[in-house]
Amino acid sequence: MNILITLPSLDDPGGVAGYFRAVLPRLRTESCRVEVIEIGSTQSCAGALHPLLDPLRLFLRLIRGETDLLHVNPSMNFRSFFRDSIFVLIAALLRIPVLVFFHGWDEKFANRVDHGFRRFFRTTYGRAGGFIVLARDVKEQLRMWRITAPIHLATTAVEDLGDGQCAPDFASGGSKGEARPLRVLFLSRIVREKGIFEAIDACGLLSSRSVPVLLTIAGEGPELDEARNYARLRLGANARFTGYVTGSAKTEVFANSDVYLFPSYTEGMPVSVLEAMAMGLPVIARRVGGLKDFFDHGKMGFITDSMDPQVFAEYLQILAEDKRLREEMSRYNAEYARKHFFASRASAALREIYTTLARGTGKPGQARPRSELP
Repeated sequence: MNILITLPSLDDPGGVAGYFRAVLPRLRTESCRVEVIEIGSTQSCAGALHPLLDPLRLFLRLIRGETDLLHVNPSMNFRSFFRDSIFVLIAALLRIPVLVFFHGWDEKFANRVDHGFRRFFRTTYGRAGGFIVLARDVKEQLRMWRITAPIHLATTAVEDLGDGQCAPDFASGGSKGEARPLRVLFLSRIVREKGIFEAIDACGLLSSRSVPVLLTIAGEGPELDEARNYARLRLGANARFTGYVTGSAKTEVFANSDVYLFPSYTEGMPVSVLEAMAMGLPVIARRVGGLKDFFDHGKMGFITDSMDPQVFAEYLQILAEDKRLREEMSRYNAEYARKHFFASRASAALREIYTTLARGTGKPGQARPRSELP
C-alpha cells in the first residue's frame, strides 16, 4: 500500500507539521509505504509561483502510477481550501482514492462556504473517499453539505513529551512552600485570536488580588511586541517571554509550569492543549473545536464559552489555592493523554483508515485497479 501525503514543511511550527512529526515515524511499516510531497510557501524555493507549481508537482508525482491513496491535509480557510480542492480534483481525474483530513476549521470561512460554495465543495472535496475531522460539529457540517463518504472523528497526536510524566516538582505541588507563584503557561503563535491578551489580563487580575503568579509566554508572531508591552504594563516582572520553543526546550517550559491557559477564540483541535495534558498540566481553555467533545470540566481543568478574563482569573485562583486539585488533574490528564493522544495510537488508527480506502477486493492494503475506481 503506497500512500502519498501533501504536507507543509515538517520544520514548520504549525499543527499539521507537528502532527506528522509525531506520527510519520510510527506510520511507516513494511505493508504501508508513505511518501511526502511538501506544499506551500514557508520552505519553498518557488516563492510566489508555488500556487501554480504545487499542483503541477503533485500531478507529475501521481501519473507515475505508484500511489494507491492520496492524503491531503487542508484547513478550512481561504488559501488552503481552494489549493487543496485542486489536489483532490487531480487525484479524482487520475482515479486515485483521496483521504481529506481537515485540521484547522475557521468558522467564519465555513459560513462563507455554507452560503456560497456548497456546490463547489461537493464537486471537489465531495470526490474524496473519506474524511477525518477533529470535532463532532465539523462532522455534522459536512453531512449538512451532503457529504456521504465515511467521516472519521479523531483527535490529533502529540510527540513523546516525557511519556505522560510531569516534572517531580509539579507533581508534588512543589516543595518550597505556598509562597511559590502559580506558574501559568501560554504557548501559541502570538496573535490576538489565540487569546494572548485575555491570558495576560487574567494573570493581571490574579496579581491584583495578591495571588502570586508568573506567566510564561512561549511563541512568536506578528503581535509579539504588542504583547510584550502589554504584559509589562499588567504584570511587570511577573511575565517572561521565551520565543518559539520546540523539542527539549518545549518539554522544559511545560515541566516548569503548573497550569496551561489557552483562551483561543477558535480552533480545530489545539495540539498545545493535548501536549499540556500529556505533561500533566491542568488546562483552562475555551470550549472550541474538538475540545468540547472530550474535555471533562472539573477533572481536566476548566472550560468555558466566555472570553472574559475575569472568568479565567477565577479558575486560576481556584487552582492556585487548591494544591490537591492540581495534583488530581495532573494525574488524570497524563493518563488520559497516554490512552488517547499519543502518536502510536494515532498512527495505528490512520493506517486502518488507509487500508479501508485503498483496498479493493476485500484484501487489506490492496488497492483497486484504477479502472474499477468510481
